[in-house]
Amino acid sequence: MEDNKPGKKRIISNDEIDLLELWRTLLAGWKTLLFAVVVFLAIGLLSILLSTKEYQASIQVMPAAPEALDDFSRLEVQAAKKDNSNTPSYQVARVGLSPDEAFQRYHQLIADFENFNQFQQTISPEQLNGQQWNESQFISHFSFSTGGKNNPGLEAQYRYSPDEPDAALLAQYVHWSATQARTDLLTQRLEDNADRLDALKEKLESVRQEGIAKRKAELSDLEHAIETAKILGIKEPTTPYDFMSNGPAQTVISNGQWQFAQYFLGTRILQAEYQTLKSHLGEVANDQTHQLEQMIADAQSLGQHYQALAQQSDSAAPIVNVTSQQPNISKIGTKASMILLGCILLGLVVGALIVLLRRAFGRQHSAE
Repeated sequence: MEDNKPGKKRIISNDEIDLLELWRTLLAGWKTLLFAVVVFLAIGLLSILLSTKEYQASIQVMPAAPEALDDFSRLEVQAAKKDNSNTPSYQVARVGLSPDEAFQRYHQLIADFENFNQFQQTISPEQLNGQQWNESQFISHFSFSTGGKNNPGLEAQYRYSPDEPDAALLAQYVHWSATQARTDLLTQRLEDNADRLDALKEKLESVRQEGIAKRKAELSDLEHAIETAKILGIKEPTTPYDFMSNGPAQTVISNGQWQFAQYFLGTRILQAEYQTLKSHLGEVANDQTHQLEQMIADAQSLGQHYQALAQQSDSAAPIVNVTSQQPNISKIGTKASMILLGCILLGLVVGALIVLLRRAFGRQHSAE
């Protein structure tokens, strides 16, 4: 405390003396410091000039308008609840392709290396500088990001150097993937429609077989009725009362069931009905078969529609909206300011070390 009283001289510590001496030494060697900074600045500038320039190409892809996807709608056959007759009914619903569904399929596809691998088989080797890209190259050059709810679009980016394929590669891949996604969705719908068509045909065949089985049972009943009518000698339609008064054959009918028997129609009508039913045995037609046949015709028509779409050229309505034919290109510059600042700091440190080493060697030489 006494050292800080007025009139007392402050005693300078050894640490403070060392710092002052260090500062004076560095100031005395300013030329060396300046030379080191200049040398490292020159090295930094040279590295910036010689560094490889990179470019980034980007294309925005947005979901397509709903009306552009009208051709991709499909028919779905759905079973409704059974009515009072316990007969199932069917309804056909047209299901469209939503812009979000198409966009998600496109995003999935374009970000998949297997899709890019198919793409590079379709272009000339010169467009890839005679190389076949592997998955790591694809990941390092391409990126695909979405903007979230506020920006539903996708930004496809391609980073490349002057000695690599230029931005045209990105444009080709973006448009090719749109066509590929369209083809995949059409193929999926063709397969789904074919499955539904097979299911409808199986259902129709099942209904027909049920009808045939029912007719066979009716034929069997007719055969039995014809044989009974022959035994009883009934050739023409008669009534149970007339037959009962016939005398000898009364004992053939018992328990009061004869009045409902089919053989009272007589052999002539029964045989005619038998022949008619037998000749149309395989021709089962009712409301259910008519409905199934119409749905089969609709599914076949839809399949032809999908096939026609698949054969269309690339000018057909795409499933996404590629906002531009040519990508936006920007240079990816090196951070020159950070490099130069680092060079200045490194030059100061190296210069200071040189000054301090020279001073240390000078003292050692003087001591000797």
